[in-house]
Amino acid sequence: SSDPAFFFDYNAFAPEPTLGAVMGGRSQRLSALTSKAMPHTQIQPSVEISGGDLGKLTGFSPVDQGKAMPGLTYKGAAPDIGVAEK
Repeated sequence: SSDPAFFFDYNAFAPEPTLGAVMGGRSQRLSALTSKAMPHTQIQPSVEISGGDLGKLTGFSPVDQGKAMPGLTYKGAAPDIGVAEK
């Protein structure tokens, strides 16, 4: 897909009423992105970064929650969300 959201979908965020992104020149709230442009991105009430390490997320399982892309190697059914493939 040529849509920029395709490359950034498959994420997890804690609920934050002011969190958003600029896409296509427009500012959008996270809740609008997850329901429209980024339907595979999740808002998880208890997701946290443990010890400031982006590879250690707590509050949900990132395992096999990502999107397979050409040239990306992974273990399991799909890539993990985050920076550390487990």
